[in-house]
Amino acid sequence: MESDMYTRMFDVGGTPTRDVVIRMCRDSRWIPIMEAHLSRPNSGKGFRHLLPMCSDLAIDLLKEMLTFDNESRISAAQAFQHNFVQPGPKVTIDDVVGHRSAVVTAKAISSMNLDLAPSSSQEQQISTIIEAIEKERAHYVH
Repeated sequence: MESDMYTRMFDVGGTPTRDVVIRMCRDSRWIPIMEAHLSRPNSGKGFRHLLPMCSDLAIDLLKEMLTFDNESRISAAQAFQHNFVQPGPKVTIDDVVGHRSAVVTAKAISSMNLDLAPSSSQEQQISTIIEAIEKERAHYVH
């Protein structure tokens, strides 16, 4: 069962180096399982393969949180500092809410009666939309 878990992890994230495996395998019962994986290394399919609708920021955060090497893996505090989690200007709606929910978010924004006067600059309109998204997102985060 556990060896299957490692197979799935390494299929996505790639096989770790021998040094990482030696450092992390403190229980000698796992060495044969890890040796089997090391004998057929792969670079992994990546999270994009499993989650094609996720934003680049979401994929980056997942990759940093779920890396096998505990010395390279980000901490919870670092994860909370990641651009995906932190509020602030985003490039696209996808960066804020992820691709799949972008359509739902766009529908919600259209029903918010935002002041998007034609006289406003594009930057002001985008800023207004981003603020509305951040307020909407806050309901789900807390």
